[in-house]
Order: sequence, then C-alpha cells, then structure tokens
Amino acid sequence: MDEIQLAAAEKQGDLVIVLLGGRGAQALHRLLGKISQTHEADELLNRCHIFTQDALAPMRMDNGFSFVRDFERLLGEAFFQEGEEF
Repeated sequence: MDEIQLAAAEKQGDLVIVLLGGRGAQALHRLLGKISQTHEADELLNRCHIFTQDALAPMRMDNGFSFVRDFERLLGEAFFQEGEEF
C-alpha cells in the first residue's frame, strides 16, 4: 500500500495497477477492501484503473480457473464503487 501511495504522490492523473495472486497480494486485496469501506483513500482509489491477473490471460469470466470471484470477495463491493475501472 505504501508503494501505491508513493506512486500516487509522485504522479498526477490516473494510476494503473495490476493485482497478482499469492499471499501478499491477498493481504493487499483485503487491505484495499477495508480501506474502500471508509473515506480514507477515496481520492486515491478514484484515480485507479485496476487489472487482475485474469486480465493478462485470455479466458472467459466463467472459466473455473478465473480468480475474478475471489478478487470480488476479498476486495468487497465498496471497492468496486470507488475505483475508476476494474
């Protein structure tokens, strides 16, 4: 999260973030989901264009190997209302 905030401070305009898998990424997903339920980072989240690892692979959303539902569960509904694009 510190790196995202640093990038936001150094750059004007939108931010593009690719969220990958793994335990560290899952912890970040939970943290982003928790933060999005407050107004703590609204300005930051509103600047974000967020892609998951699924966006890097040509598979349908309903594919059994897709992580989309897991990302939705970890990030929470409030997160998807804040972000510029997911």
